[in-house]
Amino acid sequence: MLELISSNMTDAQLKERFLMIINQNWGSFSKDFVDKSSVNFDKTILDGEAKGIVWSDISFDRIETSLSSDMAGVTDIKLKYYFKYNKTSYYVTFKTVNTVKAKAFISLFKSGYVNSIN
Repeated sequence: MLELISSNMTDAQLKERFLMIINQNWGSFSKDFVDKSSVNFDKTILDGEAKGIVWSDISFDRIETSLSSDMAGVTDIKLKYYFKYNKTSYYVTFKTVNTVKAKAFISLFKSGYVNSIN
């Protein structure tokens, strides 16, 4: 199921088939989606822990978003979550949301990277 999301949708008919498949197979799609996203999210958490971050002790700074599109009708939203830990500023970059036409879909959480600013 997630292979369809990972593929490049090139025309309106393919986008409509995507919507139909998601609507008809939501139960299996959502379980697969959550399972794979959880594994990738855990990798991001471990990346931060390897850099010494204790997630329960971070302080929120801000969130920034940017929009991009490689295909007409599909917009990717990149999110950067800025936080501070132990007097050091960090951000985590997520590419997590795709908008198809006027409807928003959360895409598979593929990766997040913890980056130090200072």
